[in-house]
Amino acid sequence: MFPRIAFILGWLQRLGASQANLLIENLALRQQLAILTTKRPRPRMRAADRFFWVTLRRFWPRWKEVLVIIRPDTVVRWHREGFRKYWTWKSRRREPDLGAPRVHAELLMLGFDVSGRTVPRMMPGRPADPEERQRWRNFLRNHREVLAAMDFFTVPTATFRVLYVFFVIHHARRTVLHVRVTEHPTGAWIIQQLREAFPFDSAPRYLIFDNDKKYGADVLAVIVLNERHLHRLLSECVAYYHDDRTHLGVGKGTPSMRTATSNPHRDAAIVGHPRIGGLHHRYEWRQAA
Repeated sequence: MFPRIAFILGWLQRLGASQANLLIENLALRQQLAILTTKRPRPRMRAADRFFWVTLRRFWPRWKEVLVIIRPDTVVRWHREGFRKYWTWKSRRREPDLGAPRVHAELLMLGFDVSGRTVPRMMPGRPADPEERQRWRNFLRNHREVLAAMDFFTVPTATFRVLYVFFVIHHARRTVLHVRVTEHPTGAWIIQQLREAFPFDSAPRYLIFDNDKKYGADVLAVIVLNERHLHRLLSECVAYYHDDRTHLGVGKGTPSMRTATSNPHRDAAIVGHPRIGGLHHRYEWRQAA
């Protein structure tokens, strides 16, 4: 229901200016008439009615002129409440499960001398296929110096566009070599991206299509406004990936060789610095004032 309303209003907006104004005005008045003729002692605005006016406010600048049954400030309040409820729902998601190796790596970065076997025992167990995981780890370990991976994932925007993200990562140091965004991917465009990722005959011996959902998880947790906004988010993701995120494949360090620290004082506390809008954190010691 809700996507259909947004699609209809977006389609009407693409008509000629005079024709679109007339059709949208007629639609807005008929929608209010339908509410007033409901068989209730008092007309009530349903969720679909509220969504209609919130969407109309974004698509049509003359929406206030035809609004009769409620005040324009009410529509603005609905809009803000909708965003607040959405982000309240989003915030229920806790920080992604790092897994025992990542937790152990973060503890090492903070100077804690703890065994890698101790951490899994302190965390709730999860079923896994050990044989399949081990085969994949062996392949990556044996070919990491001559192996790169590429992937594609899509990102929907707030205005119903679909953007395509293409990136290449080298497994030797878990380094992101290339990231680009386009709305219209073509074969020629992909070939050009591979040329830019591996200039001067620097292509690795093996190039795999990873198809791992985790690469786009951080971006998909944010409402992307447009291509420029997506570029900024991807820059933040790559910076976090290189400078802050620990990787099992590089000895539980970071691609940029982040230095481990120790407790500077007995009164010091561990603080988390938000990354990518708070989706992740970098943990460091901070001495008490």
